[in-house]
Amino acid sequence: MNYNIKYFKAAKVAAIVMTALCLGSINLSAQDLGVSTRSSAEVDWKIRKGLHLNAGYELRTKTSLAGIERHQVSVGIDYKVCDYFKVGGEYIFIGHFDSMDTFKPRHRFSLNLTGQYSAGDWKFSLREKLQLTHNAYDQNRFQNVPNALQLKTRFTVKWQGLRVIEPFAYIEMRNIFNAPKCSATWNESTGTYSDYEFLGYDHAYINRLRGAMGFNWNITRAHSIEFTLMYNRVRKEEIDTNKDGTLLKSLYWKESHEMPICIGYKYSF
Repeated sequence: MNYNIKYFKAAKVAAIVMTALCLGSINLSAQDLGVSTRSSAEVDWKIRKGLHLNAGYELRTKTSLAGIERHQVSVGIDYKVCDYFKVGGEYIFIGHFDSMDTFKPRHRFSLNLTGQYSAGDWKFSLREKLQLTHNAYDQNRFQNVPNALQLKTRFTVKWQGLRVIEPFAYIEMRNIFNAPKCSATWNESTGTYSDYEFLGYDHAYINRLRGAMGFNWNITRAHSIEFTLMYNRVRKEEIDTNKDGTLLKSLYWKESHEMPICIGYKYSF
């Protein structure tokens, strides 16, 4: 295929995908979702065939671009065992700012296993990522787990027919295995809880569903840019107790809907 024709088709696909992302963004924004942005830069070093080291930085904004939500620095390693399977590990330092702009650092460690299969120009992959996040700041241990253990399951479909532009879409489910658990009796007449008891960290549930679409733009073999529009449905059990864990003030499920708009640059060598 002539390079100019191929590039023109790639640009056409990129324009279609960008239009779809913009229309989706407008439509989702109309539903009063929490819009935020994510900007990242990554370096990928191929040590030898199948073995890669990577490092990256990511900046995230709060909902409605109200400020900085986090600075994130990561280092990782990936090894492609064969054409159908690869493994990896990663460490991430997260400099998170809460709604009051209080700095709350976190340390995250993760292991991932990915199965992948190609059929013509289509590539399918299923990734399982187990991650442990340590909150390195003072917190009420009856409300939040100090070391959250979660599993992310992601299924991705990518089309590589144009090489220059690679559209993709994925769905992801995140499970938490050790959220705080408690029991209490609700008194309808007084509007308060009684007989509160902290039961430990063994509450497991799905706390986020994510859908995403976007494309990779392979500018050259070394330089690429990724555009992604995400939709997150986040669900969490909110427990409000005193610091001694003797009084339960409130207990309810909180659900939020988010729309991060992401752009990332990658340099590979």
